[in-house]
Amino acid sequence: MRVRRKKLRGQGGEITVATPQNIDKVKAEIRKKISSGEYTVGQQIAPRKYEKMALNENGEIVRSEFVVEGRKQPLVEIRERTLKSQEKYMRQRCDDEYDKMTSESLITCLKAINEYHEDENVQSMRDRLKDIERTRHLKVWHDLSTIANHGHLVFMVSSLYDPAIHYLDSEHQNLTGCKNTDLQTKLKKDELIRELNARGIYEGESKKELEKLLTEELHGVQRVPALLYNNPTATMESINCDKYEILSFEPLHDIGKHIKNVLAELPFHLPEKEAAAVKEVINYSIGGKDTKRTFDYRCALIILAKHSSKIVTSNIVQQLLTTLVEIQRIAYSSESEKTPKSVLRLHNMTWYHGILCREVFGFKLKELTTRKLYGNYYHNITSHAAMQHRLINGKACNVEEQERIFNTITNITKSTSSYHPSHIIGNIFIRLQAEKQMQAFQGSSSLNQETSVSKLADSLSPYGNTIISGDLIKKHIRSWQSHLERISDFLLPGKGSWWLEDESGNVEFLDGEKAASSHTGGPILHHFRSSSFTREEEYLQKCWNECLKNSATLPIKDIRVEDRHGQLKVIRRSLEEINTTNGNISVGIEEQSVTDSTGCSRVESSVVSDPTTLEKTINITGSTSCSRVAVVENPGTAMPNSGTMGNDTCVTKLGKGIEFVLGKSAEVLEFDKVRQKHKQSPSDKFILGKFMKRVAVMEVKISKQERLLRAELGQWENDFYPKNNKVATQEDITACLHAKALRNKLKYAKAILMKVRNKK
Repeated sequence: MRVRRKKLRGQGGEITVATPQNIDKVKAEIRKKISSGEYTVGQQIAPRKYEKMALNENGEIVRSEFVVEGRKQPLVEIRERTLKSQEKYMRQRCDDEYDKMTSESLITCLKAINEYHEDENVQSMRDRLKDIERTRHLKVWHDLSTIANHGHLVFMVSSLYDPAIHYLDSEHQNLTGCKNTDLQTKLKKDELIRELNARGIYEGESKKELEKLLTEELHGVQRVPALLYNNPTATMESINCDKYEILSFEPLHDIGKHIKNVLAELPFHLPEKEAAAVKEVINYSIGGKDTKRTFDYRCALIILAKHSSKIVTSNIVQQLLTTLVEIQRIAYSSESEKTPKSVLRLHNMTWYHGILCREVFGFKLKELTTRKLYGNYYHNITSHAAMQHRLINGKACNVEEQERIFNTITNITKSTSSYHPSHIIGNIFIRLQAEKQMQAFQGSSSLNQETSVSKLADSLSPYGNTIISGDLIKKHIRSWQSHLERISDFLLPGKGSWWLEDESGNVEFLDGEKAASSHTGGPILHHFRSSSFTREEEYLQKCWNECLKNSATLPIKDIRVEDRHGQLKVIRRSLEEINTTNGNISVGIEEQSVTDSTGCSRVESSVVSDPTTLEKTINITGSTSCSRVAVVENPGTAMPNSGTMGNDTCVTKLGKGIEFVLGKSAEVLEFDKVRQKHKQSPSDKFILGKFMKRVAVMEVKISKQERLLRAELGQWENDFYPKNNKVATQEDITACLHAKALRNKLKYAKAILMKVRNKK
């Protein structure tokens, strides 16, 4: 018998609302579900005792203690529950079925999931197929947020969709007769788990030294992985996390934030009338919304791209928007849409979009800072998105459902919590399970959003093949070669398979909507179940070396390669005549020495790790080219700049430091002599006065030199970005001897200025 709850009628009786359920009944229902095991209170972790002070009725301070602890659901329980809920979507074979499989059936199964290896015996194939089809992979998400004025860290885990383990949509439809089944949506089971996050620690110089110098290069605060906190020297294998990888590209944040940056900066690089029209379209799309989600920015981008042909005359601006639309489409695609063509398409779109950003915006921005536009979001899209798509589809990387958990947690805390720290976590832990049960009867907001975006995208013209002009290739030849190295497996089949080139040097990639999704000549996509990002990089490098070794036809004439001695050479290739001799490429045209990717010539001398032992001839003109480096024992024994000073050298530490920054000169040597006299007779006022005059002179010179050093280092960083498609990091500065010398001299200059100013 169904019992209906009492309803409240409004004035007039036309409108009725359900009576809120009694709080006592809700609590009793929760207790009942906990007792029956339907809800779990989890396990207490990391309990910590706190002391608080409060005033009693008499105005006296009273101290009391309370305990706050975290809670987790054991990973074993999560795995068991997930396995039970996904069992009907999984392939299940017993050992007897594997034993009865013939060699042909094993090869067919392995080829279907791109895991077939030649020259492998039957038993090895049988064991490997069994291992693949019985191994699930988990995705761990974690984030930190403030709840009730306290910071809380949440971890969630879900199972990744793998066609080797789970049925395809078509297979499930044939088995059950159910249509329009979205298996990946079914597989998103989010639960709290223990901390597995691992981040590296700083190497080299301390954080205190890097705070001011490398603020722009640091991305967040790094810390020792929680599972290695008590033993930071242990290996990842020892905690069973040797295959634990952190995704470099997250569609939710990277796509949404980059679209936001592009829409904010674009109007300032257009003519006045076009800028006004673009602003009007953007304002019409998202202007009236207080909270703008990634979904809103994606819709606004598609609407603007649709109208760009009517309101914007510049073709490269239209291409800028179109490439970003394509990137977000592939970034949110499912496993069934991940094909060799989509991988090539995303590689081409991310590279082309990065180049178009430079062409349209440049590095003199009007609304945003250079760091913001070309920062983390831009870097993740242009450098990591396509590589990640090779192993795992964008839909599996989408964490929008996990990000929404904090909205649910905040609402639960506001409506049901006492706001006492010791009550928050336990209350959330129980009620999240109830929320999860209720979501099973509600539609997925993510699915509805994707449907809306797809309908908008259908209004755009069908996308064609990617065409890169020869002029653009010549202008960005270094970046173009880097791009070819990242798609080297698509170049191995040769010209006409995945790419074409006309007489003008324009390159066309066959990755459009009407092009074939795959070719018999390859490549075969890899999968996260048996590969990793490191292995994929090694695989692409191997393919690139094979292209050079086999003299494959490539859409580039000048290739920069390292010879057997590590020297960088330019090899000018001819598409008609390419010869190989003794494994080295020879085309009948001389090889030319060129600078490496950081803009510095190779240095034949050995480099000493201590910055005080480096002495360089630095041309303070803003040039990023390097001079030869002379390695010396200490700054005091550096070669003099003038022959009139003979073998004179500084003796005091302060003098050596100034000589390292300014170079040897008569004024520096005179300062060092006065410094020696002052140290010998510190109470002599005459010598002190003479010394302080020299200090004032050195302060002016070093201050000027510091500004010049800072300007040249900044110019080097600006020149580094276009050549390498990323912002220079600490490792990049260390790798370039010129930049390293600038940084070291800048440090010395700052330290000396602080020292001499304290003496005044």
